[in-house]
Amino acid sequence: MAQTFVILHNVSSSSKCIDFARIALALGFQNIVITKASGSAATGGVPSAQKLIAQKGGNLFYLQSLEDVKELFELSELFVIAPPGYGEETLTEELAKEIASVKAGIVIGGSDPGLSRKDLETGRAVQLDLKTDPGTIGTTALVLYKVSKYQ
Repeated sequence: MAQTFVILHNVSSSSKCIDFARIALALGFQNIVITKASGSAATGGVPSAQKLIAQKGGNLFYLQSLEDVKELFELSELFVIAPPGYGEETLTEELAKEIASVKAGIVIGGSDPGLSRKDLETGRAVQLDLKTDPGTIGTTALVLYKVSKYQ
C-alpha cells in the first residue's frame, strides 16, 4: 500500500486545521501535513490538530513550505487541488486510483480564494468536476473520499 500525505497549505483558521484532521483521519489517512500556517492556525489550530491526530494514532508534520514536503518525504508526485476552472486535469476515478497507488501528496488550500499560481505549479494541478468551489473543508471531504476508496 502506497503512502499518501494529505497537506493543508496556507491556512489561518484554527477550526480548518481541526476539521481537516478529522476528515483525513475518518477516511483512513494517517500522514497529515500542515504548511504555511499563520494566525490562529499556527497558535491554536496546529497544536489542537496534533493532539487529535496523536490520539487516533496518526502523524502530523508541521512544515514551512510545499518544497519542504516534497524534499522530506521524497514524494513521487504532488497533486495540488485547484478550484474549479483552474486545474489542468479533473479528479476522475482513474486519477484517484493513480494517487492511491504511489507515494503522493494531496495539497488542499486552507484559505480563500485558494492556492496561488506558484502553489499550483509545485505539482499536478487537479480540480474537482464541480460548478463552484466548495471551500477548504468541502474540497477536503470530496477529494479524500474519492481517493480513500482505493487505499
